[in-house]
Amino acid sequence: MTTGGGRNYLVVSDYNMIRVEVNLRLEGKNIMNERKPGIVGGIGPEATVDLFDKIINQTPAQIDQDHIQVLIFNNPKIPSRYEAIKKDGESPGPYVAESAQKLESMGADFLAIASNLTHVYYNETQSAVDIPVINMIESVSQYAKEREGVSKVGILAPTPTLQASLYQKEFRQMGLEPISLDSDQNEDLVDESIYGKDGIKSGNIKDNREPLAQAAKLLSKEGSDIIVLACTELPLAFNKIENMPNDKIVDANSIFARKIVHEAKMSED
Repeated sequence: MTTGGGRNYLVVSDYNMIRVEVNLRLEGKNIMNERKPGIVGGIGPEATVDLFDKIINQTPAQIDQDHIQVLIFNNPKIPSRYEAIKKDGESPGPYVAESAQKLESMGADFLAIASNLTHVYYNETQSAVDIPVINMIESVSQYAKEREGVSKVGILAPTPTLQASLYQKEFRQMGLEPISLDSDQNEDLVDESIYGKDGIKSGNIKDNREPLAQAAKLLSKEGSDIIVLACTELPLAFNKIENMPNDKIVDANSIFARKIVHEAKMSED
């Protein structure tokens, strides 16, 4: 268990998973009515850290004990979602479901998958557990629907996310028009920036900011009222891109973090 900086959480890596019984007694603080989220993470690891950081920042807290307990299973050994969908690689579905089951056994009250693309396996994951799995795609789409003046939504995402039509289906059901780049532009500007040899997945964020900024500008030129960063790696780059219309950029991680905090706190007296 790790505590500090306002954080109370349990992080379990994929190596030699240790079953730990954690009994938190917070003096003078009733935590019985809070619900513990379990985060299916490691897909990828930095994106998981980004989501957790935003959970902390989205939590109304004046002292450490005001923060919620969070269980994180950081499992980077889940097979590549990109390879599975785009190149018919090994399915990550059973691995994601196994992570969910481990979090449930550790005491999570509900689950969240720290990846947009991995929501392709959402139904498989939900079927594997007896606790709710909240849905990032639904949370972000609901936000877009409720945002004033929005009718066209740009989707900045790797090609498999677009191929799976995760966001397109939700947006159309809500009366919104989805906009995406053509396949060649998307592969050159987005896929390569995330999954390429020198992409964000390899730890190289700085050199990939410019092509991603170019992709966002193209979506804006196509008439997007807002642009959803529909990959959890994208906020790692966009938080330091200059001359971006920040009022148009929607960070799916931030929206999802807010939803997670709401679900954790909703049972409080």
